[in-house]
Amino acid sequence: MRIYIAGPMRGYMFWNYEAFDRAEVRLREMGFEVVNPAALDRVRNGHPSDWMPAADTDFSTSPSNETIQSILLRDLAELGTCDKVGLLHGWAFSYGALAEIAFADAVGIEVLELKTLGVLTWN
Repeated sequence: MRIYIAGPMRGYMFWNYEAFDRAEVRLREMGFEVVNPAALDRVRNGHPSDWMPAADTDFSTSPSNETIQSILLRDLAELGTCDKVGLLHGWAFSYGALAEIAFADAVGIEVLELKTLGVLTWN
């Protein structure tokens, strides 16, 4: 079973990568194959897993020079390969997560809040 993690990034310290990464670890322990957009960002942008942004980083923007449109298109392509979407805490305030949910609903991918699986994802 393949699951995509959706949730808020922009406006969160370090783009909320920690919550995405914690959810990924827990979901893998539960036997899921996981698509983690935070990991996709790091791979695509050549960041090692311990990459740290500059002290003056604006976390309300994307984590690279990519546009939000190009990131979302990449993520939707990955989401299309999944059976489920797992929602992190705060998803309802994320335009990206709302777009991912709409896409999942349109193509018949099950959407669920990760807390229903016992995955606590907030700080």
